Formats: sequence, structure tokens, C-alpha cells
Amino acid sequence: VDTPSGPWRPLNYDRQYRGPVSVREALEDSLNVPAARLGQAVGEPRPETNGVRNMGFARLSADGQRMTCFAYERTVDLFVYRLDPEAEKPELLHELRRQAIDPGSLSPDGRWIVGGTIEAREDIVLLRSDGGELRRLTNDAFKDRTALCSPDGKSILFKSTRTGMWQPWTIRFDGS
Repeated sequence: VDTPSGPWRPLNYDRQYRGPVSVREALEDSLNVPAARLGQAVGEPRPETNGVRNMGFARLSADGQRMTCFAYERTVDLFVYRLDPEAEKPELLHELRRQAIDPGSLSPDGRWIVGGTIEAREDIVLLRSDGGELRRLTNDAFKDRTALCSPDGKSILFKSTRTGMWQPWTIRFDGS
């Protein structure tokens, strides 16, 4: 790939070529080769960040129309931005101080980010995608991790130590 600073030969993080993959797979697995090829097809990218060094955990909604991407620094603050390709820069929607969240997935309608807390208590949470509401669905001594929204958007699958060992569990969006 030709770049302003010279030629670049993109490699995936595992240095393996995966062959044809979907855009969803490329984003979820942070693959560099598809990103570079897509970049060649659509033109020069423009930065859409707030200057953080560590960005990742990109997730697409089921309809492919919305994407979330989390950026981590050395704080536990969460900033929610709206990315508009026509705008000059991202629009800051909300600053959530001291809210360390591990993103799991985006609800099919794109309205909710399903995730877990990254703190001593590991619980399942819902964050409205505009940052306007944070709802804790579990609040107990068990470790609850890896939250994924079901394709129909009615329940959340996660793993938990509720029985003394890691097992899959489900919970509804209302916490029941």
C-alpha cells in the first residue's frame, strides 16, 4: 500500500493472512489487511478520535449502520462521541467519569451497548449508545463477563462464576 510516508505492507496482528472476510469479522478481530484494502478503495482516511493512544473494540450493529469503538487511556472515564462522516470532527455527547466498561456488543437496533464493568465487582451493564443512560443489570459478588446481545435484541448472554465455575447465563434487558 502506498502512503505519504512510503510503501506499507499491512499485516494482521497474528501475522496470518485470513483470505476473504466480512467487514464485520475484520472489525471484530481488528484485522489490518482488510482495513488497508478498504482504505485503498475508499480513499484517504481522516482521523475520528479525541487523541487517545489506545483505541479498539469496534462493534457493528446487526444492520451494519452503527458502530461503537472504545478508547482506553489511564483513566476510567468514558467519552461518548457521535461520528458523522460529513462533520469536520466527532461530536462529544457525554462524559461519564469513573465508568470503566468493557464493551461486549451493540444491540441490533443500535440503541444500547451491552458490556461489563472493569472494576473489583464485575457486573453486566447497558449503556445507551448516546451515553445518556447507564444501567447495571447485575449487582452481586459473582464475576460476570463477556456480555453479548442476542440477535433478536431480547436477551444478553454472558459468562459468570455463579455456580463456582465459569458457565453461560442469560438476562433480559430489564434485568430479569
